[in-house]
Amino acid sequence: MCPRQNKGFDRFPDDILVNILSRLPADAVLQCRKVCRHWRTLTSSTHFITVQNRRAPSVILLEESSLDYLKKRGRDYYVYDAVAKKLTKISFKSNLGFKGRAQQFYPISLYGACGPLLHFKASGYYNWSWGAHEFAFNLFTRQLGAMKTRTNHSVRGLFFNEPRNEYNYLCALRHSESDEGRQFCVYSLDSRTDVEIARSPFSCSSSYSKRNPVVVNGALYLMVYPIDKDKDDCMHAILVFEMDSGKFYTLPHPEFECPRTKLHHLDMYLFVHDDRLCISHSDMVLGRLDIWTLEDYANWYWVPLSSTMSLPIPDCSTEFHQYVIQNRYVIQSVRRDELLVLWDPYLFLVNLKEQSVEEIKMPIRGSLYQYFNLVAYKTTLAAPRLVWDESMPPLFSL
Repeated sequence: MCPRQNKGFDRFPDDILVNILSRLPADAVLQCRKVCRHWRTLTSSTHFITVQNRRAPSVILLEESSLDYLKKRGRDYYVYDAVAKKLTKISFKSNLGFKGRAQQFYPISLYGACGPLLHFKASGYYNWSWGAHEFAFNLFTRQLGAMKTRTNHSVRGLFFNEPRNEYNYLCALRHSESDEGRQFCVYSLDSRTDVEIARSPFSCSSSYSKRNPVVVNGALYLMVYPIDKDKDDCMHAILVFEMDSGKFYTLPHPEFECPRTKLHHLDMYLFVHDDRLCISHSDMVLGRLDIWTLEDYANWYWVPLSSTMSLPIPDCSTEFHQYVIQNRYVIQSVRRDELLVLWDPYLFLVNLKEQSVEEIKMPIRGSLYQYFNLVAYKTTLAAPRLVWDESMPPLFSL
């Protein structure tokens, strides 16, 4: 306990306090800071934040939203309970919306997450211009900040750059409306800076769907497709950003059967499981899941993670077939042998060791315009302070 005057309690050694408090999620640590000044100082130290970040658990968050903008309905959020194997609705309601004239425009959408930061995309009026804007929202501190985007830039995802000890974001730069290719740039999330950290010396195409880059073993990875007709599509399928050197390059996907089409390449899904880079080579219509894992980073050697598994999706009616093609699947690592697979609008728990598939009950699907997204955030204190440009009023109401 924290010592109080005339109570006679001895103070716990700091190392014991750090060992206990660092096992708590970020929101609980923030409450502990209110106990006394010593606890606040201790839990604000760099050492404590580093330890807490290493131990912080991940939480899988499901967003339920609708493409029917005529309905004035907010988004609902659920967290996945790995023990009970079910979704639990949480009180966090997405009341983030446009103010003033911008109310007539589209609502925001959850695009991804990194650490405790949620990445939102929105269309409306901000920074003296209409258009698409990108925002980072810290679930625990409730801070909200705008990412500085440039003309023809689209943010592809947030990530933590360990060598620089800061959060960065990856942008896709289109040079003209008719240009199919994209150059990729890296910027700092620090709102006080506007410096380009790195830029790819080449252009390639990337998926417009919610395919976030993944980070593992000191590098960032993203599925791409070369626009140079002289390049072998399969040999340049994965974009790599090496954080130590700041260099971009491309590498091949695993040696599995591939029809060599752009749609097929960009439909492959990268994710991290058991601290290893994995790729899903799947059939969206038939519900077949084929997963490979990177066994040897130095030699870029891939092996199958499991045999091909079939998900119990319904027979493909014309409506469902069109729905599947327009949407995507998301894979999140749950436990050592478990994956949570969102095959929108269905959710499955896949056990790799037992080679089993279990369907998880989803919120009732009301219409074809209802859709879901699945992200994983971390209950960590390690995050930048998000600061508004004081000359601009907040776009969102919290």
